[in-house]
Amino acid sequence: MKKILTISLLVFSILSQAQDWKLFGTIAQLPSANQYEFTVRNNNRPVVAYVLPSNDLEVQEWNGQEWILMNPIVPGDQVEDVDVVQINNSIYVGFFDITQSKYLVFNWDGSTWNQVGDTGVNGPYTSGTASLEVSEAQPGIYLSYIDGGNSVQVKKWNGA
Repeated sequence: MKKILTISLLVFSILSQAQDWKLFGTIAQLPSANQYEFTVRNNNRPVVAYVLPSNDLEVQEWNGQEWILMNPIVPGDQVEDVDVVQINNSIYVGFFDITQSKYLVFNWDGSTWNQVGDTGVNGPYTSGTASLEVSEAQPGIYLSYIDGGNSVQVKKWNGA
């Protein structure tokens, strides 16, 4: 009888500690968005970039207790095709700026967003096709997209 009780308690203990998905913050803590992307920093804290209904781009980072806006908002007009990546624990966001008709990339320096490159990547560009990627092995930022002639283009940032 003692063995049955011990086994029953063990099974109950295991079942009561079932694994599940953990929500970061509350459901309404992040705003409504048209599009989003996220990455996870080396410190295991998620960062989410999202396009608001106004087509502005915001980025928030989980600080361990709540979502913190990486303020100010990322410069850009009529944003679409947002992407966010981290390399060496630095956050980069990329997006297509409809007004300027170019793909822009910005880096967060801890207090502001700085554009990577002076002019961005000019079109022609097919909406919904851009992908910003990083390489940790040989640190670098890569951008791929389909141009106006339906050709795949891959570019690498060669700056510091």
